[in-house]
Amino acid sequence: MVKNNVIFARYNNLKEMTPFRPLWILPLLLLCLLSARPAHPFYLSVSEIYHNPTTHQFEISIRVFTEDLEKAIQAQGEGFLMLGTEQEAPRADALLMAYVSRQVSLQVQGQPVTLRWVGKEIEPESSWLYLESVPVQQVAACRIENRLFTELFEAQQNIVHTHINGHKKSIILDRTKPAEEIRF
Repeated sequence: MVKNNVIFARYNNLKEMTPFRPLWILPLLLLCLLSARPAHPFYLSVSEIYHNPTTHQFEISIRVFTEDLEKAIQAQGEGFLMLGTEQEAPRADALLMAYVSRQVSLQVQGQPVTLRWVGKEIEPESSWLYLESVPVQQVAACRIENRLFTELFEAQQNIVHTHINGHKKSIILDRTKPAEEIRF
């Protein structure tokens, strides 16, 4: 009986206390909720441009997110390509090359360089696109343009690593700076 009286006494004391109103919990709770949301995805492609000293061709490999590639083709009204599946659209390579040709270009000493489609490797998360150029003998300066996905994503960044004349250089291109000239 004494035990119950102690519990009731504590309960009665709690009722008489002023309500606990920690106003600092609201901003803390809001901060926790905002920081708990999923991280914003990043938009990135990585390209390697290698000038082969034997064949004098540019060999280009471009790594992109497969989902972004699908979105870019869909945005042109071409439908879902289903890249890397048994149901892949028969025109997938032609559509990919057409898109990449509009978005990626090279100029050497002010002259456009013709790029040819070599192929692709599609994985669920990321894909590799391969291009090569016609032979280009001398490369003193190269203007690289890479607008991949900048029409879709404002935050898109396209990193380009070059290996030309024994020199390695890297640049970052985006919506506000889609092209840059590199001198060797």
